[in-house]
Amino acid sequence: MPGVLIIEDELPNIQRLEKMLHASDDNITVITSIQTVQASIEWLKTHVQPDMIFMDIRLTDGLSFEIFNQVTITAPVIFITAYDEYALKAFEVNGIDYLLKPLEADKLEKSIRKARSLSRSGSDESILQLIKSMQSKQPIYRTRFLVAYRDRYPHYRRGHCLFYFGK
Repeated sequence: MPGVLIIEDELPNIQRLEKMLHASDDNITVITSIQTVQASIEWLKTHVQPDMIFMDIRLTDGLSFEIFNQVTITAPVIFITAYDEYALKAFEVNGIDYLLKPLEADKLEKSIRKARSLSRSGSDESILQLIKSMQSKQPIYRTRFLVAYRDRYPHYRRGHCLFYFGK
């Protein structure tokens, strides 16, 4: 039974999202709904991470991205907002989807399926390792060279050439 956290500052939107979540899957349990950045930080510091987080971006006391500066979130986050200008930033944090209001049931169900498939795959560690290796500052040097020689283009490996003078 997946536990869901809702971070949203407008009560009608919270109620609508809860209704849509229960309509899409009876097994989903809304653990709680939180309406401010500060309360979200406090809750996430003192509770076990939920299975999914549905998060609005603009809350009454600031942007929800401030939460990520204070707390490490490992749960998949689905952003639901009326603003499209934060999409890139949402994926830089733990966002797996970005839905615009008014929320559509089929897009919500697709996001839930995506979150579940990511949690089942268990490939977080391999993805993190890939990202870390991509971010490493070590230069990557060529190991093979294609050199124009008369009317051919022979391949040379790095250890097989002493000098190459280009024109």
